[in-house]
Amino acid sequence: MENVQNKRRAKAVIETSFEALPLEIQTEILSRLPLKTLMKCICTSKKWASLIRTKEFINLYMSRSTTKPRLFFTIYQYNITTSSKPSRNISEVLFQSVYHEEEPLLSSGQQQVLLSPDLGYEASSPVRGLICHRLNTEFMIFNPGTNKSQHLAEIPLPNKSAPLRFFFGYDELTDVYKVLCVAEVTKEEQHVFTIGTNEAAWRQITCEHQHSPTPTAQGLCKEGVLYYRARSSTGRGLVMMFNVRSEEFSVSELPEDMNIENGWDVSNCRDPRGWELVKYINGADRAVALVDDSQFSHEVVYEWNWNKVFHIWVRNEVAGTWSRIRIEIPFYKKTVDVPTLYFFRGTTRTGKLVFSMKHFLPKIDGKISIYVYYYDPETKDLRQYKIQGGEKGHCLRFYLDHVDTPMLI
Repeated sequence: MENVQNKRRAKAVIETSFEALPLEIQTEILSRLPLKTLMKCICTSKKWASLIRTKEFINLYMSRSTTKPRLFFTIYQYNITTSSKPSRNISEVLFQSVYHEEEPLLSSGQQQVLLSPDLGYEASSPVRGLICHRLNTEFMIFNPGTNKSQHLAEIPLPNKSAPLRFFFGYDELTDVYKVLCVAEVTKEEQHVFTIGTNEAAWRQITCEHQHSPTPTAQGLCKEGVLYYRARSSTGRGLVMMFNVRSEEFSVSELPEDMNIENGWDVSNCRDPRGWELVKYINGADRAVALVDDSQFSHEVVYEWNWNKVFHIWVRNEVAGTWSRIRIEIPFYKKTVDVPTLYFFRGTTRTGKLVFSMKHFLPKIDGKISIYVYYYDPETKDLRQYKIQGGEKGHCLRFYLDHVDTPMLI
């Protein structure tokens, strides 16, 4: 008799529908699903769709996603015309991401999205799983994990052909995303768009510091502050800071001996004298740093033991100053694939230094192969990993700590 009752209970449990489970258990199960599965759930049930799109569920999903950060790559394929005035029209952009700091490293959870944008297309650095796209004066927020997007209002500029740079940021305390547009050396044409508000319009704000973002400036968002490289009206190199919450600008003066120049080699898709903003973690210190890409050129002389030595400038947020730090990688030249150039791209959350390619990706078996190096300062271990990319590519942009988000799903 007891066995019969147990079988009946087991059958009842099996036949219990998902909807019959308590809401907190449904939420817990859904929050552990990959993005593609969540998209199927939204199409399957209106109730699930309503639950997945709530603020509470998004926050829960993001809290799990941030514990499994991704490496994110943007591969640009150009149509290059050889003439007296060469053009480099974008034909395709491949967004690709993989999990990192897992085994097998750089091969699990791979995602790919291919776009074919028009001339004038630009993309921001990813922020909490989202990217801001720009095509002339039109903008949209894009989720590469779901291939979904949200169009923003067109920015109202009196001079639509004026040089314009844009940056995408997020403030943790207010849980707000904003897009900042900065015109060329002017106080009057700074605009901000707040995502997810009822305004749905650009607002003009004022910056008291005359500056122009460098043509290659990629914003770096850290703890509610947007950092980007710029130059003053006198041509001096600067790092500008924009507080996403208060919408106030501030300037970080750079040391005289940093010798930052602003140059852009359009034909080679690179900044020959480029300084990149990266996140640098050293123990408990989490800072913004500047690295000079020229230190990774072929002309750099290695030490007699083939160690790689380079320097970065790290910002002290409390004092507002920059300090020069020497970094040495033992036997770098013996391990790294020479003559390909690998540039320092920042540190992982566990403090590992990451080096990646930047442009002119080589093909292996008809496919682009992306190589990444991880260096552990504690164990002195330098390891190479390969990621299979797309069919073709000329320029690579590389970002750490990308995450999955159910926003715009």
